[in-house]
Amino acid sequence: INLRSLKLIDLNLSIIKNYTFIKFRKLEYLSIIKSNIKSIESDAFISLTNLRYLNLDQNQLNDSSWYSLTKYLYNLENLILSQNKYNSLKSSNITYLKYLDLSSNGLQIIDSNIYNSLEKLYLQNNELNSLQLIFLFRLNNLKELNLDFNRLTFLPEKIFQTNSYLQDLSLQGNDLNYLTNYSFYGLKYLKHLNLARNRLQFSSNFQPFQSLKSLEILNLDRNLQMNLTKPILEDLSLSLTELSLQNCNLTQINYSFEFLIKLQ
Repeated sequence: INLRSLKLIDLNLSIIKNYTFIKFRKLEYLSIIKSNIKSIESDAFISLTNLRYLNLDQNQLNDSSWYSLTKYLYNLENLILSQNKYNSLKSSNITYLKYLDLSSNGLQIIDSNIYNSLEKLYLQNNELNSLQLIFLFRLNNLKELNLDFNRLTFLPEKIFQTNSYLQDLSLQGNDLNYLTNYSFYGLKYLKHLNLARNRLQFSSNFQPFQSLKSLEILNLDRNLQMNLTKPILEDLSLSLTELSLQNCNLTQINYSFEFLIKLQ
């Protein structure tokens, strides 16, 4: 069968059995969404070595299915597993993976040797804590990272030092309450930073944005106890075009934003 793309929605499969796709060797795009899949047999995807895109969003998959899922998908580039039940992310033999979405799973653990080919990684709405962020050291091709609504209480210093190509970083809805001079160290190409809905309190001793020479958009909405002084923002004076401070309970700003010469 010469089919290249297959999309299945709202089935009641429970399990993907061995050799299910044995006649679909040319398949490159496969979506099985919202189909109550709980497990994958070890040779279910044995014929799908040409698969480049796999979407298993809104199923019931958990850690026990990881090996079966990744076993034969040598050429996979895009993997979407959002709204499943994974608690951990392990490494595998997928060499070319560029896009991974594991949002809304309950993830607590990420293997420190995961895919260094990744360019876009979506981990929002999970249970990751700050100490788990060491997996970032391997991801030196990363361009976009979403860690919204996890359990981050601080950013380990220089945690992003190997992610120099990162352009979009979202940390909304965590419990971050302070930043240091090295919180964003190495992010010289970062353009968009979302820090909304945290508990940030800036110290006059630190300039956390000093490494962000390319930053254009900064979102600080809903940081209710934030004290934003001019020195905090001065490092962004030549690049920042958009600054959002909605619902921050700022009672006084005793300086003009004119030093942010590109602000729109």
